[in-house]
Amino acid sequence: MDTDGVCRVKAHATSYFVQDPSVHAAAHHNSFLAFCIGGACMWLMAFVVWYVPVSAAPKLRLLAMIAFGLRGLGYVMEGLARIIWNETDNVPYVFSARIIVVLSLGIWILMANGLGEALWPSKRLLWLSAWLTTPVLIATSIALLILFTEQRTLVFMCTTLLVDLYWASMWAATLIFPVPSLTRCAASLQAGMLAMAALVSALPAALEETCGAPAHVSCYKDCLLVGPGWHYLLWSFFVSIFHAGNVAFYLVDPAKVDVKWPPLGAPTAEPAENAEDEATESQT
Repeated sequence: MDTDGVCRVKAHATSYFVQDPSVHAAAHHNSFLAFCIGGACMWLMAFVVWYVPVSAAPKLRLLAMIAFGLRGLGYVMEGLARIIWNETDNVPYVFSARIIVVLSLGIWILMANGLGEALWPSKRLLWLSAWLTTPVLIATSIALLILFTEQRTLVFMCTTLLVDLYWASMWAATLIFPVPSLTRCAASLQAGMLAMAALVSALPAALEETCGAPAHVSCYKDCLLVGPGWHYLLWSFFVSIFHAGNVAFYLVDPAKVDVKWPPLGAPTAEPAENAEDEATESQT
C-alpha cells in the first residue's frame, strides 16, 4: 500500500490498483455492480411472476411480486450508495437498503407460513406460533443489524440464508403432502433452487473480512478470489440464477394450492385428501 492508501492487487499474471473504499466512493467496482445487477434481476422476476399468464395461485403470485420488488429495491439502493458515497459515509444508506431487504424477507416468511398452513392445516397451534413470531424475527434481524455494525454483512447474509432455506423447506414439504397438479419433479427442483440460493448467501458472509472493504488494510492478501468485491459478484450471479430457476419451474408447473390469507382460517382438508376425494368422485 502506498502513502495514498492505494493497494496493488495481483491477479494471476496481471495486477491492478484499488483505492481505499473508506475514502473513495465506488472503489470496489464489483461490489456496486453486484448489487445493482442483483436488484435488476429481482425486478425482472417480479415482472415475470406477475405478468406471465399462467394459472398460478393469485395470492402467492401477488406476495412473490411484492417480495421480489422490495428485495430488488434494497439491492439497487445499496449499489447506488456504494457508487455515491465511500464505505464510511454510506453506512446509513446501506443500512436503510438492507432494512428494505429484511422487510421483503418478512414477506417470504409470510408466504412460507401460508403455504405450510395450506399443506398442513390441522397443525393450527404450529402455524399460529409461526404467524405471531414472524414480526418478532424481522424486528430481531433489524436490531442485530443496528447492534453489530461491524458484522452487518454477516448478520444480513445469515438472515437471507435462513429465510430462503425456510421457504425452500415449504416447497420440500409438498413432496410429503402432495399438491394436486404439482409433480414431484417440479417441487424438488423448486426446493433445490431455493436451497442453493440460500447457501450462496454464505459466500459474502464468509469472505467479507478478506475480500471486502475491511481487507484493504492488508491489501487483500488473504482473499481467496481474484480480487476485492468478487464475493459479492459471485453471490449476485448465483442468487439471481437460482431464484430465476425457481420462478421458471413454478410458472411451468404452478401449484394449485394458495397461501392462507388471512391466516388461520377455517380448517380444510389436506391437499392429499382432497386429491383422493376428487379421484373417488370421478370414478363414481
